[in-house]
Amino acid sequence: MYSFSKLYITLTLVFPYHINCDLQHSRFSNSGEKDLTGWTSDAIFDRHNYSRVRCGILCLEDQCCEKFLYSASTRRCIGLHFMDFYSSSFENSVLTMYEGMKAYQKGCEIGWFEFKGHCYIQVQGRYTWDEAKNECEKMCSYLVEIDSQDENDFLTTTIINKDNCGTETDYKCSSWTGGNDIDMEGGYVWDHSYTDLNFTNWSPQEPSEVNPDSALSRDCIDIKRSGFWVDRPCSTLNSFVCEKFSEDFGDFKVDFDMK
Repeated sequence: MYSFSKLYITLTLVFPYHINCDLQHSRFSNSGEKDLTGWTSDAIFDRHNYSRVRCGILCLEDQCCEKFLYSASTRRCIGLHFMDFYSSSFENSVLTMYEGMKAYQKGCEIGWFEFKGHCYIQVQGRYTWDEAKNECEKMCSYLVEIDSQDENDFLTTTIINKDNCGTETDYKCSSWTGGNDIDMEGGYVWDHSYTDLNFTNWSPQEPSEVNPDSALSRDCIDIKRSGFWVDRPCSTLNSFVCEKFSEDFGDFKVDFDMK
């Protein structure tokens, strides 16, 4: 178990090259002084003669980078994959010698919302459920999996219930989730984890209780602005919410303020 210090640092540096504005105020948590020798993991990149901030920028620029490892003495910089997703910039298969390196966990990126160590983003537009799933995977994330009332309320109030929804446009302000019963009718599971739905928040007379004959064509779950769930045809065009998480996200945060 890592220990975290309650220290906040702001680094202000001037770079001779253009830094994307989206990198401003991004956060990293220090995973501590743990000896990382022999820790086997896939790596996105392995760079030498990098500063810690430059290493952090490299991780920020790749949505599949979950954390980076850095050695102040050797100036070695290693980026590690976000969960079980693989980046298009994947270069190295397995690294095992991380002696003397510190781990820095990346927080939620610009445009993503954090809730209990998980990061969420709503992508607006018109996507089928399969298209939405593919778009999330491109960001090394997955269609949202809702495990509690607290998480459901967070999504509703923070992400889905927009001011421009109006009063009678419940369906127009809904988003795909990862819930579905594609494989077995009535056997709803979350797509990414392939686990049963331990928490549900169905709209009245859902799923498909009003017209059971339509159940066979309604296999994908979306969440409405009200927070209630509806099963709809997976071919319906809808917005969607992606989710990803950092299991080691902690209290020590480094704010990279690029100017």
